Amino acid sequence: MGRDWSYLHILLSCAPFVASCAYPREAVQCLLNVLQQAMVPQDESFSGHLHIR
Repeated sequence: MGRDWSYLHILLSCAPFVASCAYPREAVQCLLNVLQQAMVPQDESFSGHLHIR
């Protein structure tokens, strides 16, 4: 799980830069895909916190 979060952190860190550059649409789409994967209920407390199904 730690690896997934570090990957998510890296992507979130890069996203504003990518969005401000040339591909805001692709950056948003990529973010949505990663967030969808992150919301898969692996951690009960995390999925319970978001309460998104």
